[in-house]
Amino acid sequence: MTEDSTPPPGTANKKIISLPYIKRTTERLGKICLKHGLIPVFRYSDTLREIISHPKKNVHKYRNKGVIYRIPCKDCREVYIGETGRPLSVRITEHQCAVQKRDKNNANSVHTEIMGHTINWKGAHHLDREPMLKLRKIKESLHIKQERTYNLDPIHPTWDSLFGITQQYCIYSIHSIVCFSQLFPSPFSPF
Repeated sequence: MTEDSTPPPGTANKKIISLPYIKRTTERLGKICLKHGLIPVFRYSDTLREIISHPKKNVHKYRNKGVIYRIPCKDCREVYIGETGRPLSVRITEHQCAVQKRDKNNANSVHTEIMGHTINWKGAHHLDREPMLKLRKIKESLHIKQERTYNLDPIHPTWDSLFGITQQYCIYSIHSIVCFSQLFPSPFSPF
């Protein structure tokens, strides 16, 4: 076939067949195909290396541990922001059970009960990864501050002074806060 997708001259009525290239066998197969009105096109088959080696697949988004996550509501723009050191799938399942049981201590459950809304479980995803608990809690707080949430526990006002300093830095790198110790003293700090 040429670049303009028209068949080469004299091959309009012939069918093209794609066969794997096999050393010393391909030529014989090609002659047999031509005798029967077929045009052979040979391709290299997978090598043993391609069959055996599999590059590391992406970890399923719900298997991630040590994450800050977001669960949206289907009916409004509010979201729930949380953090967990366990696989995200486990934590989402706990939230789903809490909604079914109408647990008054769970923000997703309270939101569905009071507002009559439905939680968008399929829209749940992780926002950030952080293996260290204290940093994960700080990052969770930063995400809560930047979103319209229905979380039950408000952020304590004493954190506002910290957020005033860090938000200038974090607003551009909310997904890649490396170490908060770099922020004290911060070049963005008015002190």
